Amino acid sequence: MKTRVMLAGLALFAAPAFAGTNLLLNPSFEEPGNPLIGEGPFASWSVFNNVFSDESIDLPAYDGLVSCKMYGGFFGPGVQSDTGAYQTVSTPAAAGKNFRASVTVQSLSSDPLAPLDFGDADGNGSFGHLPLLLMQFRDINGNQISQPEVTVFDAAVDPFDQWITRSVEAIAPAGTEEINIFCLFIQFGDDPGSLYWDSVSLEEVAGGPDCTGQDDPVKLVDDSTAPWLGYMNISELDGTYLWGSAWGIPDLTATFDDNVPSVTMSPAEIDDPDPYWYIGGGAPGAAGNKLMEANLYEQVQGCISGQTVTYSGYVQENTLDSAYTASIYIRDFASDYSSFNETRVNATPGAFSISLDTVDDPARVVQWGFTLVGPNVWPGDAAALGSVTYSSVAGTLGCNDADLSAPYGLLDLSDINAFISGFVANDPIADINGDGLFDLADINGFVSAFLTGCP
Repeated sequence: MKTRVMLAGLALFAAPAFAGTNLLLNPSFEEPGNPLIGEGPFASWSVFNNVFSDESIDLPAYDGLVSCKMYGGFFGPGVQSDTGAYQTVSTPAAAGKNFRASVTVQSLSSDPLAPLDFGDADGNGSFGHLPLLLMQFRDINGNQISQPEVTVFDAAVDPFDQWITRSVEAIAPAGTEEINIFCLFIQFGDDPGSLYWDSVSLEEVAGGPDCTGQDDPVKLVDDSTAPWLGYMNISELDGTYLWGSAWGIPDLTATFDDNVPSVTMSPAEIDDPDPYWYIGGGAPGAAGNKLMEANLYEQVQGCISGQTVTYSGYVQENTLDSAYTASIYIRDFASDYSSFNETRVNATPGAFSISLDTVDDPARVVQWGFTLVGPNVWPGDAAALGSVTYSSVAGTLGCNDADLSAPYGLLDLSDINAFISGFVANDPIADINGDGLFDLADINGFVSAFLTGCP
C-alpha cells in the first residue's frame, strides 16, 4: 500500500500521454486511503465533509466492489452545505486539446435526492440538491482559468435505483497546466438524500471536438432534432439578478412544430403558488413576482471560433404583450462563461440575419438562439399574453408569396425590393417555389403572385 501511494504521487508530476488514457488514479475508489499520510477514505482523492467508502450488498458498485457515498450537512433551513472529492492531474502542454470528464452515479429511492427548487414548494426552507461534476482548468500556479461542469443527477427527471453516466467535455484554455476533477455535492437546507459516485474518468478526446454538422458558420433555425439547450435567468421585478440554471425546453416555455419547421416561445409558466413566484400567492390570473429570461439556443466549442458566424431565419409572428420582449442573438463566450461578445436584434416579424466576428480561440463557446424576457405567469395564462414564432422559412405572414415585407397584407415597392435583394443574395426568402434554386421560375412566381394582389 505504501509503495503504491508513493508511485501515485510521482505520477501526478509526470507528463502524461493524454489520448485514450484515464488520467485519474484510483478512479473507482477501490483503493483505501492511507491515514498515516493524511489520506481520507480513498487513495489519491482529497475529500471534505460527508464522504464515505461504501461496500454494500444492497447496492453493488458500478465498477469493482466500492463506490463513494456523499450526503449533505443539514445545517438548517436555507443553509448551503458542500461535500466533495477531488483529484488534480498535471497536464503540461494541454492547451487547445479536448478533454472529457465522466462519472457514473446513483440515487436510491430509499434515500432519494430532492429536486432543486428555490420556490420551496413544500415550505420547509430547503431547496433540494445539486450534484455537479466539475472539470477545472488551472494554470501553473493552481489558479482556475475556467470550470466546465455538468449536473450529474436531477431528482426532478432522472430515475432512482439506476446507475447513470454523465460527462462534460471542453477544450483546455491557453495556459492550462493542470486539471482538477471535482465531484461536488451541494445541499440547500435539510432535505435528506444521498448520492453514490463511481467510475470517474478524465481523458483527452483524440482529434478534438466533434464538429460534425457544426463547422459551418452559417446557422439557420433548426427543428427539434438539433441539440437545443435551455437556460433560465431569474431576477426580481426590478431587475436585481437572483440565480440561473439549465431548464428543460418545455419549461422555458418553447414548443416545436417540425412540419413547418418552427419553434414558438411563450411567457414562462410556473406551477408553484408560493409568494416567491407570485405577488400574493399563485392562482389563475395572479401577477408574477419574478422576471424570467428564457434562453433557447445551440452552441459549439472550438468548431467555428475565429470565423464570422451568421444566423438567419424568419420571425413568423410576434404577438407578445408589451410586458415581454423577445430577441435573437449570437454570443461568443469565454471558456468559463465569465464574459462574452454579442450581437442581438429584436424579434420583429419578417426576415432576420445577424453576424458576429468570433475570437480565434478554440476554447471559446459560440452560442446562437433566442431570448424571451418578462414576468412569470400561472399555467394556462400564457396564451392570453401572446407568443413569438421563429422559422427557417418565411411562413404565412404575407397574403401570398410576393408579400415579403411589412406592412403585410399590402403589395408594394418594399416587397419588390425584398425579393430583388433576396434573389441577388441567394436568400431563401426569394426561393418562391422552394426548390433550392434561384432562377427564372422564382421570378415568374413572384411576378404572378404580385399581380394577383392581396384579397
